[in-house]
Amino acid sequence: MRIFPAGADYGLHDVELRVWDDGNMNGVIGDNDIIDGMKDNYNTTWVTIRVENKLPPALVCPPDVTITCDMELNLSLDSRRM
Repeated sequence: MRIFPAGADYGLHDVELRVWDDGNMNGVIGDNDIIDGMKDNYNTTWVTIRVENKLPPALVCPPDVTITCDMELNLSLDSRRM
């Protein structure tokens, strides 16, 4: 969930962290297989964090180009083709 107060330069984000162990010792973390009476365990915690935008906005323009009417036009946004 994201909350952006009107006119604010920050946002609130909910973060959840889950940590698993390999309680049944089968090498697979987070499964529910019961082996010898043991299964994997986890613990969950959550928090709302405040992310602040402390950088001023910046506009970075591509370099100037000259095009002619007989040039092939490539409108791809894929940077590997430029």
